[in-house]
Amino acid sequence: MDGLEYSTENIYALADQLNSTLNQFKGNIEAMFTVIDTTMNSEDYWQGQAYEAFKNYCDTYKSGSIDPLVDTIQAWINTVNQIAQESEDNTNSNVNLFN
Repeated sequence: MDGLEYSTENIYALADQLNSTLNQFKGNIEAMFTVIDTTMNSEDYWQGQAYEAFKNYCDTYKSGSIDPLVDTIQAWINTVNQIAQESEDNTNSNVNLFN
């Protein structure tokens, strides 16, 4: 068989799975930064200049590396959803050619 075969349902499912995994990742990052910002920043754990330098480094790393990664993955998810929608539209257009 020569041709392109695809399942829009599977493409949408892929996007949903990627989105679910990304949301879980973002939740884990939020939880980690909650610990850094609150739990670690207490007299029971760590305060002072060394803590501030650590927190600053973490915040800079998040904004410079983690946030752009999340944005890139979100763009991929949007593209996968767009591909699924365009595939579905293409299928519907082609089916209508034969009705």
